[in-house]
Amino acid sequence: MINRLIFAFIFMFCQLLSFAQDKPTNRFEASFAYGAAYALFGGESNNPWINLELPSIHHAFEFSFDFRLRHNRFIGITYARHEVWATIDDYYYYQHQGVYVVMDGYRHFAISEFIGVNFRREITPNFNMAVGLFVTLMQRNTIRLSQRAGDPNMHIIFEDDFPRLVDNELGLWAAVEYFVPVRDYFDIGIRSRGFVSLSGFEKITLTPVLKLGF
Repeated sequence: MINRLIFAFIFMFCQLLSFAQDKPTNRFEASFAYGAAYALFGGESNNPWINLELPSIHHAFEFSFDFRLRHNRFIGITYARHEVWATIDDYYYYQHQGVYVVMDGYRHFAISEFIGVNFRREITPNFNMAVGLFVTLMQRNTIRLSQRAGDPNMHIIFEDDFPRLVDNELGLWAAVEYFVPVRDYFDIGIRSRGFVSLSGFEKITLTPVLKLGF
């Protein structure tokens, strides 16, 4: 019985090695990832804008399209979109005008979009490393306090539908990836990617990945 189990294990292992060696070389690869991102969104209270604090862990979606070069190297483009929400039930004292801003079920959010070029190398058939350049566009909805000339009252303006661009920077990203082949043209894996801009650390992501080759 034990001999049969050993023989079956050796046979399956040899089959996996044969599959990995016979897997065709793809000219193009497209990957889709959805998972979690971690970032520090600090709350701010500025005049005339009040930016509220957001959770550090949020959603991350990424798409990459790569072209194979020589020596297991790739060049491609990457688009990433990270979204975070928070429901605010609190009040804030606006010291300059001596008024309170009451938030009752206010839905605050931020959207970060990253567009860039990436360079990737297959260290092994399963393990990849990548670096890239990106530009980031970040938008948040905000609360604006305004006061008309001659009017002693404060006017609170909620800008839910028209988020304000609060960041536009260049930066670098780096990623490590591990894939397991499912079919000749289809792999599944996991990826961790770090983002650093001119202002410093932006965020880090951990996402399952689906990769298609053709």
